[in-house]
Amino acid sequence: MGSPRSPLVSPGALLVVVVVVVVVVVVLVVLVIRVVMVVVVLCLYSGSTLAKSAYLEERHAQQEEAPEDVEDEELHATHSRLVQAYRDVQFMLKDLGRIEQLALQTAQDLDVNPSNLGLQSSRTTVKGNSMPTAGSVMPKLKRSVSTDSIGNEDIQGSEGAASPIAKAGSLKQVAISAEAKEAWSMLWLEKLESLGLSRFLSKIQHPLGVRHLREVKELEIADLEEIGLSRLEVRRLQAAADQVGTSSSRPTPPDEVAQSRPCPPGVAQAAKSAEPEPKPAPSNSRPGRGCLRRRSSSPLARRRSQSRVSFRSCSSAGDFGHDFEEACRRKIIEWLDGYAVEVAPKGVGIHHDCDLVMKLRHRVPSSKLLPDLFEFFKRSERICHCDTLVFFEMKCRARRVDHAIEQLLKRKELLEAQRDAPSAHFVAVVALARSDRSAHEALETIAAENSNVQIVSVDPELLRLTEETADHTAEGEEAAAKGEHVSRAAAWLDNKDQVQGHASTAVPTDWTEWTSEPERTAENHASDSWGNFLGTLHPGTAKPSGHKGGKGRGKGKTFRDTPEVYYTRKLLSENRHEMGGYFRGVVQAYRKDDGFGYVRPEDVSRLPYEVQSEVHKNRRRGLYFRATDLANEYVPTSSDWVSFQVYTDKHGAGACNLRHIEWWEKDLK
Repeated sequence: MGSPRSPLVSPGALLVVVVVVVVVVVVLVVLVIRVVMVVVVLCLYSGSTLAKSAYLEERHAQQEEAPEDVEDEELHATHSRLVQAYRDVQFMLKDLGRIEQLALQTAQDLDVNPSNLGLQSSRTTVKGNSMPTAGSVMPKLKRSVSTDSIGNEDIQGSEGAASPIAKAGSLKQVAISAEAKEAWSMLWLEKLESLGLSRFLSKIQHPLGVRHLREVKELEIADLEEIGLSRLEVRRLQAAADQVGTSSSRPTPPDEVAQSRPCPPGVAQAAKSAEPEPKPAPSNSRPGRGCLRRRSSSPLARRRSQSRVSFRSCSSAGDFGHDFEEACRRKIIEWLDGYAVEVAPKGVGIHHDCDLVMKLRHRVPSSKLLPDLFEFFKRSERICHCDTLVFFEMKCRARRVDHAIEQLLKRKELLEAQRDAPSAHFVAVVALARSDRSAHEALETIAAENSNVQIVSVDPELLRLTEETADHTAEGEEAAAKGEHVSRAAAWLDNKDQVQGHASTAVPTDWTEWTSEPERTAENHASDSWGNFLGTLHPGTAKPSGHKGGKGRGKGKTFRDTPEVYYTRKLLSENRHEMGGYFRGVVQAYRKDDGFGYVRPEDVSRLPYEVQSEVHKNRRRGLYFRATDLANEYVPTSSDWVSFQVYTDKHGAGACNLRHIEWWEKDLK
């Protein structure tokens, strides 16, 4: 048998042929697709070109058919523009006349010759009104606009009056004259140079908007200090404003004239000239310490502020209202010293008088914004972060709390309307005696209904007493430095009539017993630490003179304060100073009926030096404490272990803030 026959084409060659054929087919397909895309693009381009040419031909044909209509439209538009230009020139001439009147009045107030500043008093009549000549305020304008295209009914004004267009000249050159601006600046510059304040001319005119020297009296000290003036420079500028004569009436400002522009031509003859504003009436308010709103010297004071905000200032409650507001301001500022800084209302976008605005520098809880003397309603803990604005509104009557809430809510709306509204907290402070429980219940109801405003009350008598005690303490320290002695109780007795006239809680008529326990003396050891522990009768339980027994309805009785008011007054009069740190000790005795007791310290050597001397005087009993010095309603008994703090006062030393501890807690550090 023979060998097998080999195939004609090998498998490898066949595979190569198939691959080549596939590649050729793919290349041909790609070329065909590209050719089709080019053809489509050419067709679209030619179609759009044909459509555009057809549109242009149609538009050109329409324009050729109605050329007269286009010319009429252009003529009508030119006519309308010229009529409007005529009216604008008429308005501008009247405004320039008012500007010159204001400049002449300012020159008269500053005792400056108007001719030295390029101002002329010559006048001409324009459309029946007395107006200054254009040459006295601005350069003469060229006649570059023809009035042939304006109708006679639009150009011709009153009889005998020439066209303002013919006088004014080119409309593109009509503007406030640089010469008038220069004259106005020279008036201010001459006065400010005499005061050494010429560098503040631009800031006084632009940011503050002062147009006349009299308007400086309408600004507050904080407004002038914001532009860089020192307190001495502010006083000089205000004194110069007070010296400005008020004999001549003040001309109407240009911005008020612009609001009441004259009527179109033909009707302008019936327009009446503006009457001068009435002279400002003298103020009857007396100046007070730190009260800026009492500087108002006329009914027009703060006119611009009241035009921007709808609510009015609350500082018109009388002398007692001002005193209460200033006392609250001083107390709050003193309390937040180092944690917040007072800012001007206009510095935060509120163009109105605010009682007090504080900007926090540190995080402060809302319950710690005010001293312990102030009582919170609906106490809710909220953290006021850094840069938070705290608005305080003070009212000397509790029934005016609704007005305080309304004003604070409007200020909140003004802040929220700003682009970058800062975080804010609102507090309403009202004067209310702690004994008035019905008013407290009403304020609690109002506080529950208004969650955006924190309502706080303060007893005006305690606030006044705190102020008086602080003043007497400073006087006592000054007298002690000179080697003298001042009785704080006697100083308070001298001012009791004033306190009784202003406070909501009456002051007792008889203050012969200033304290309820006998005073301690270093010489009498038998009466150490407020008297004999067993045999002393509390003076408050003794019968007053003239009492004959019986129920004694109304006979021989005197008015007594509430316990809170009494003990608060007592602590303030004793000039108590509490010391830091807690100490442990054992209660020796406590008289619940009399309201005082004694505690013996565990380690006397750990006490402050001035307290140790008091303990050595009374080693058997220890330190004296009152029932009001107990914490958390704790009622001590003998041999109880307690922790306490110590204090010093004009009687010596004592214990306060007593808390009960278990016997095994005394060994814990």
